[in-house]
Amino acid sequence: LIFVPYFEENNAVLGVVYYTNNPYPEYLLRINYLNNKVFSGFSHAINMTAYNVSGIVELIRQSIVKGSVEPVASSVSSVVGVSKVVYTLVEVRDFYNILNLAALISLSLAVMNILPIPLFDGGHLVMLVLEKIRGKKLNANTQEKISIIAFYTLIVLSVLIIFKDILSFEFIKQIISNIGSIFNP
Repeated sequence: LIFVPYFEENNAVLGVVYYTNNPYPEYLLRINYLNNKVFSGFSHAINMTAYNVSGIVELIRQSIVKGSVEPVASSVSSVVGVSKVVYTLVEVRDFYNILNLAALISLSLAVMNILPIPLFDGGHLVMLVLEKIRGKKLNANTQEKISIIAFYTLIVLSVLIIFKDILSFEFIKQIISNIGSIFNP
């Protein structure tokens, strides 16, 4: 699952591509809401949320099948990676898809927030369900330890994803290559 800017007659088309070495524009997901403009925003939000969830499930499935985090690692981006996409859209003056991307990011954050990860709303819901099943509250010390572990895990993942995105810039690759050639003449 890859978010790609694709150019059609000097206009970028923001789409979602699922491919196996086949990243061609005809695989872009395009939905037409012209027949029902009144509910198009609501329908689009539901469709993109469903697509986000199915994409997350597919990435996890691929990671389990391959026994590797590579499918997930290659498909996530930080603010640095998203800014590259936004830059491309601004460069071609495609403001409609910039707004669409902003909405997609907002929906993605909502989906991620409801996942059962401690510190997120979904994690709090899991804690409430566990308390209901057990019939008593979780120890405050245990809750604090879970929160601390989750916090540091999220920070480390965020830093790793930012570094991955920074290393994808061509000038950074060139600098690393030049430094490598100094030590390996």
